This record gives sequence, C-alpha cells and structure tokens, in this order.
Amino acid sequence: MFKIKKLEKGLNYYCHVNEKFKFNIITLNLIVELNEKNAAQNAVLASVLRQSSNKYKTNRELGNKLRSLYGADFFCDVKKAGNRQIIVFGIEVLDDDFALEKEELLKEAVNLLFEAIFNPKIEDEKFTKEAVEIEKKDLIEVVKSAYSDKRQHAFKQAIKTLFEGDVFAIDKFSSLKRLEEVEEKWLYKSYIKLLKEAEVLISFVGPKERFICLEEIFKAFSNFKKGDFREIEKKEHFIFKNFKEKQEIDNLTQAKLVVALSKKEKEKINIDDEIAIEMMNYVFGGTATSLLFTNVREKESLCYFCRSIYNEYYGVIFVESGVEIKNVEKAYNSILAEFEKIKRGEFTEEDINKAKSTVDGAYRFIFDNEDKVHTYILSCFLTDVYLLPEEKIKKLQNVTKSDIIKAANKFTVSLKYVLKGVENK
Repeated sequence: MFKIKKLEKGLNYYCHVNEKFKFNIITLNLIVELNEKNAAQNAVLASVLRQSSNKYKTNRELGNKLRSLYGADFFCDVKKAGNRQIIVFGIEVLDDDFALEKEELLKEAVNLLFEAIFNPKIEDEKFTKEAVEIEKKDLIEVVKSAYSDKRQHAFKQAIKTLFEGDVFAIDKFSSLKRLEEVEEKWLYKSYIKLLKEAEVLISFVGPKERFICLEEIFKAFSNFKKGDFREIEKKEHFIFKNFKEKQEIDNLTQAKLVVALSKKEKEKINIDDEIAIEMMNYVFGGTATSLLFTNVREKESLCYFCRSIYNEYYGVIFVESGVEIKNVEKAYNSILAEFEKIKRGEFTEEDINKAKSTVDGAYRFIFDNEDKVHTYILSCFLTDVYLLPEEKIKKLQNVTKSDIIKAANKFTVSLKYVLKGVENK
C-alpha cells in the first residue's frame, strides 16, 4: 500500500505497508527554505535534539531506553534539495508482533521521538551552552573532514563555482563561519521558528498501518502551525548563462575533474521530459554499462572513475571523474565527445537496453527495503511527482532513442572544474 495525504496546511502524512517488513520506521521530515544563517542553526539544532530530552537528560539515558526497545535506532540527518533544507528525525523499532513478551515497542518508540522533538532539554528557554558547543564542534569536524575527501571536496567546490551568488550554492550545513557563530541563546528561537514554519512530512513504514500511534505527533505539529506556516516557493531549474572554468591547486596526486551540463533555456518540463532526461543520463554515464564507463574509463583508460549524476532539483547533469594530472584535458574532451555522440544519436539500442535493465533492478528493490522507501518518497514529495517504482520503471522502459536525443539536446556544457596537485616536470 502506498498512501500520502495532506492532513492540513503544512502537515503531510505518508504510509507504506509491506507484510514482509519486521521493523517500523517513522521519520519526521521538516522542510524549510535554505539560507546561509538558518542552515547552520538548524544543523546544530538537529544534533542537539538528537542527544537528549527533558525526559532522557543524557545521551546515556537515551541509549539505555533504545536498548530496552530491542536496540531501536533513533537518528537524525540534514539534507539539501535545491533551495530547501530538510531536517530529518527518525526512529526504527522492531514491530510489536515480533516482541518476545508482546511489549508495545512502537508506542514506546513514538513517545521517545515525541519527547526529543517537543520536550527538549532546555533551561530558561535556552539550550545549554555545553550541549550546543559539543554539537557545534562535532559538526565543524564533519565539515572539515569533507575537505580531506578530495572527491567530495571537488564536487562541493564545483557546485559553489557553478551556482555562485545563488541559493543553490549554499551547503546543507552552511559554512564553517556560520557554524562557529551559532550560540545557545539564539538556538531556542530557531527551534520554535522551525516547528512553526517548516513544511512537515511524517512517514510511516512497517508491516501494518498504525496511524493512531502518531496522533499525538500530528496534534503537536498542528498546534505549532496556527497561521505561521509559509509555503516554500520551489526554485526553477538552473539555466545556462555563461560558461565557467576554475582550477584549484591542492595536495593530491590524482586530479579531480567535474563537468556540469545545464539547460540552455527555460521551458516547462513535464514528467515524461524528466523521465527521458533520467534515462539519457543512465545511457551517458549513470551506470556501469554507460558510454562514459565503457569508453572513457575502460577503452581509453583516461579515468580511475567517471560517472554522471542528474540532479532533478537543480536540473543539472554533473560528471565527476578522477584522472592523472597529465590526462585532464584529454578526459575533459572525451567526456564532451561522448555527450555529443548522444546528441547526434550515435549510440545503439543495446546501449539503451543495458541501461534499462540496470535501472529496472534498482527500482524494483526500493520497496523491499524499509530504509530506501523513505528516501524515495521524500524525493517524490519534494518533486511533487508520485509514481510507484513499477510505474516509474514502466515510464523508463517506454523511453525511446529519439526521446534520449531530444533530452540531450536541451543541455550544454556550463562548467569545467579541476582540483589538482602540482604536476611533476
């Protein structure tokens, strides 16, 4: 069963039931407009709320409670989708039918989730300085560690370069500077603002629908949203204006090359257009049978890795690769040459069928896995396109060669970003 409904303005409910599942997973997805200051505040806030509550005053107490629920998992995450930041709180717990003593595990898990979000550990309308500083420090280390992962760092720098001056350029954690500026005296205000203004998607996945167990959470969110919810205007896809090229020097032996392909002009994109772009990307570089993998990586041996990713929120195709410094230009030219082949239709039905076969298997697996369901439905919610995996597969299977050619011709190269070390002479 696949069901999503709007309970009231700003409050939405999603449910997926599969009798094969043995666990229940509940997620509270709080969606807000991305901006540099609030992004840092929300990231720290999510981490602070994850560690304790007024009832479970220490992380140890919280951990003991989770262990008593057969090792339930309470988690939080921060995501980014275009011009939106998503703060995710969730809990995974064994279904009551599998409890040895028929304990009410789900009820206890929902109560724990409720306590963490709506009854946080505060003093005089402030989070404690100690808790905030600990989580700030941890997040700052996370951001710094991304720098040591040169592949991740290059991709982030490419995004900043392409979208410079645009909200799309803002990182999901904002920046080191903004994180360092977060103070406990302001964080409580951010907490109230988040509960009032965020669009909320509450999702439930398990072997049986247990809507009634979430009523208290629905009511709590509803009380916060009396007249304060503001719908986020979805930002239009990025449109190519000027080609950008940037090269940075770092301490590494292998260069990282990121290429961006953007739409050349504004147009109304429907579901079938998006499906065609997605399939085009799979043929181009999104699978292990793609043109980039087969030709640039395997036949020409120009890259250690080379893949393309279509970001549906930006409307941009990114190609990321790791290459020898001496091969950067060759790899760049070869990547563009493969894309030009698709524009001209110089690929086979076999190339398409291989991509379709790979994608078919990936989508069929989604609703057999509790964790993957949440990621998929959040994407559906954010794009406002609700297709069951089998419906998505059918549409992808119906994409023709001419559809792929048409989709490719919507794009042109908009960025060449290179991160490399000093080349030995």
